[in-house]
Amino acid sequence: MSTGLEVREVRRLPESPGVIALIEEHARYESGTRAQDPGYPGRLQECLDSGRLVMFVAVDESRYLGYATLTFDVATWTGRMFGHMDCLFVRDGERGAGVGRLLVDRLAERAVEAGAVELQWQTPEWNVRAARFYDRLGASRAGKLRYTWRLPAPGAS
Repeated sequence: MSTGLEVREVRRLPESPGVIALIEEHARYESGTRAQDPGYPGRLQECLDSGRLVMFVAVDESRYLGYATLTFDVATWTGRMFGHMDCLFVRDGERGAGVGRLLVDRLAERAVEAGAVELQWQTPEWNVRAARFYDRLGASRAGKLRYTWRLPAPGAS
């Protein structure tokens, strides 16, 4: 990591051409795939424009090192808003150099500015290195199972 490192908010995807490549690399790292349809970048941009999604990217000169995304939700039991770190990814070879911490700190700052009382996230069980990073942050493990339920398209029966 050189001294040219900066963490920027992504407001327009065309102005951050390396972001989609980072997202694709992240999906491969977790053995997943990002949406490949032509409408994907536009949907992502709509989420950024509406404020439903906040994204930061770590850049060292012109090299994209990692990214993090934030959404907001409300905890029913407390009636308080929390930030949800949907993604945190740092490229292999850049991990352990402080990039992840800078990204998480920016998300936390934004969450506090928005009135959130905590930041929540999940990570795959196999990602032991990420779990150690989160433990070092002082985060608590929630001990919950994560489920995904694919919903039918509107109008489908």
